[in-house]
Amino acid sequence: MSGWFSVTGQVLALSSVVTMVFLGYKCEARCEFKAIFNFGDSNSDTGGFWAAFPAQSAPYGMTYFKKPSGRATDGRLIIDFLGKILQLNQSNLLLRASTTFWRLAWDRIT
Repeated sequence: MSGWFSVTGQVLALSSVVTMVFLGYKCEARCEFKAIFNFGDSNSDTGGFWAAFPAQSAPYGMTYFKKPSGRATDGRLIIDFLGKILQLNQSNLLLRASTTFWRLAWDRIT
């Protein structure tokens, strides 16, 4: 039994050292993202339907954003927290991207 404990102790010690080395290492390289494209489910997207057909009634973002955001939710989503961590502009890019997409798609059809 003491042989098993010594091997486990060694593995634990080695794991601790490796973890401390990697946690202590500070990476200076940064990825500079301009935008996030979220192809998610209802837990992470802001509702494509609402981008095409803006909300006619509350909540559409009034609680957190303090102004209509065109969303079918009353607050922030996972994608908003990712945008904050990556320091992206939180203006309503969804609506602008959606209108650009539909304009380009319509130009291709006609």
